[in-house]
Amino acid sequence: MPEYGPELFRQTAFTTLPDTKANHLYGSVYFLPNCYSDALGALDALEKALTALR
Repeated sequence: MPEYGPELFRQTAFTTLPDTKANHLYGSVYFLPNCYSDALGALDALEKALTALR
């Protein structure tokens, strides 16, 4: 499976986003969950990120 993240992160459209400039990003391996267990993993990762913001 190709890794498109680094290519995306170099694009001007991404690097000029206000949230990118402010470093308000959270990475996840669950970008496009393709099954129920992946969707649960995405929700768990999101919960962990939101909990860290408290």
